[in-house]
Amino acid sequence: MDRRKSEATSDADHRELEADAREDLAEARETWLDAREALADARDVVRAERGVAAQAIVSDASTRDDEAGERDAVADERELDASRAGFVSANVEYGAAQKARRAAALDRADAKADRESAATDRAELTDEAGPHQR
Repeated sequence: MDRRKSEATSDADHRELEADAREDLAEARETWLDAREALADARDVVRAERGVAAQAIVSDASTRDDEAGERDAVADERELDASRAGFVSANVEYGAAQKARRAAALDRADAKADRESAATDRAELTDEAGPHQR
């Protein structure tokens, strides 16, 4: 009888040890999963911060591009005004240099119109707003 009692006690102890081991393993797995979730959350925060920073960079670049376009337009207008002044002066002879300036000014104006038209066409084909469609 002592032998049976000893075996029963041994089986119970063994089952209890196995249960404790399973419980320890489950706790370790839970700790690991919590750490993994915290790491994933931290990565999400970093990605979101990078996205915000990237959007700010894109916005600033767009603003700088718009400002550069405005400065370019003002410079073109000033140059055109200076050219017109030379053409409408009463005491000016139209020599080769003046004709070349006039041709260059017209070429620049045509090129600008072509660039704007091309940008509009690309934007319509790709469903993207270009710098002139905002």
